[in-house]
Amino acid sequence: MCNPRSFRAVIEHFQRNGWDFDIDRSRPIILTRFKGQNGNFECVIALEDSDQLLHVVSITPLTVPQHKRASVGEFCVRFSHKVKMGRFDLNYESGQFSFHTYSYYPGDLSDELILRVLGTNLITVDHQFPLIIRVVYGDLTPAEAVNVHNCSLSKINEVGFQRINLSPVVPVNSSQNK
Repeated sequence: MCNPRSFRAVIEHFQRNGWDFDIDRSRPIILTRFKGQNGNFECVIALEDSDQLLHVVSITPLTVPQHKRASVGEFCVRFSHKVKMGRFDLNYESGQFSFHTYSYYPGDLSDELILRVLGTNLITVDHQFPLIIRVVYGDLTPAEAVNVHNCSLSKINEVGFQRINLSPVVPVNSSQNK
């Protein structure tokens, strides 16, 4: 189990920011949802004491069809090669498409670090989701999608984390989180 203070810091972050969430009672995991401009995403926030790692996973509502998994896998590799923090992931068996961000936290977990890891994750998955939809169902190759990403990355950097509303959606059964 992770450091109770670190896990508590994440819980308090969500409570201060009005997020509904649920806690996995058997592991140091928080489950929540995020409503972005381009989709609704399930989020898993995990802490692991053995490596002092804060890990955020956003799961998209897209199940990639079998015949498109190679293209989406290519997108994951091309995109993840270019970014400094995070990676897209495709489960080739189920077609689940997700984005992962993580950071080492020596000692106490700060609110700033939680915001950076969570914000980077949610902004990136929301911003890239329309591109992956176009790779799966439309008119973009993985290389073209990554090129579109590179052209629009400066727009994300201009907006910044503080001005983007990281808003939760429909409450997850949260009777145990208060």
